[in-house]
Amino acid sequence: TMVGDRMIASGVVKDGQGHPLEDVHVQLELLRKSGFWAIDLGRRFTTDQNGQFALTGGKLQGIFHLKASRFDHEDAFSSHIELGSTNIELRMERKGEISGDFLVDSILEGRNLIALFRERGKQEEIDFPLRAIGPGKLKLDGAFLVPGIYDFIVVENNVIGRLLRIKSMRIPFRSAQKPDSLAPLDLRGLYRSLELTVLDKDKKPLDHVLIELFSPEGAAVSYRQVKGTDDSGRVSFLAPRGPLSAVVTINETTNFQATVEPNVSKQVIGP
Repeated sequence: TMVGDRMIASGVVKDGQGHPLEDVHVQLELLRKSGFWAIDLGRRFTTDQNGQFALTGGKLQGIFHLKASRFDHEDAFSSHIELGSTNIELRMERKGEISGDFLVDSILEGRNLIALFRERGKQEEIDFPLRAIGPGKLKLDGAFLVPGIYDFIVVENNVIGRLLRIKSMRIPFRSAQKPDSLAPLDLRGLYRSLELTVLDKDKKPLDHVLIELFSPEGAAVSYRQVKGTDDSGRVSFLAPRGPLSAVVTINETTNFQATVEPNVSKQVIGP
């Protein structure tokens, strides 16, 4: 405890069966007109091996509650507390855990792929990395979510647009006590390397223009990606097999749209 600090709140965090939970982040939140907001007390407070915590800080005024967070459990909140309260008990329910395997070909290997999950009726997306476990095989594990029904997509991290979107799938969590396993998902043969050269009406390369590449509505793989051409008017994509459309934008104005052939790896497009 730092000199001059006072006790704000102390207590214990337990799981749904009443067992102490360690490594739980406990924070103080202040009630404002727009809801509760976390207060920065200058350092992180986590529970010890006995699930116990003690928050200290300077002088505070207002209406407060406590929030407990851990990656594999649902957040827990206290009722309104008075500063200096002791023997507070917070209970946290374990989240559902899922795992699954993904089969990929050489074109997808080595890419930074993640799975994005969205609970039905909500906008928030939660992402988990896919790790390589052997040639042509990726693994999803350690994915904890609040029990519910989810859709998910696979994307390449840090790439504009939905790169590897597959058909949305429902994931019902029947129990939060054991992992739910996805059936192996086969992504082999879905994607190809595609190089486009973009020319203007005079057949000169269009350098540093934006190309939006997307699949038609109803396609087996829903795809959208945006990239810029290089000095030679060329741009490369990892794209799904099948027909695609490209929109070329210059100075924030749509200039022209072109159809991309489904089975040609190098193509020239123009107005």
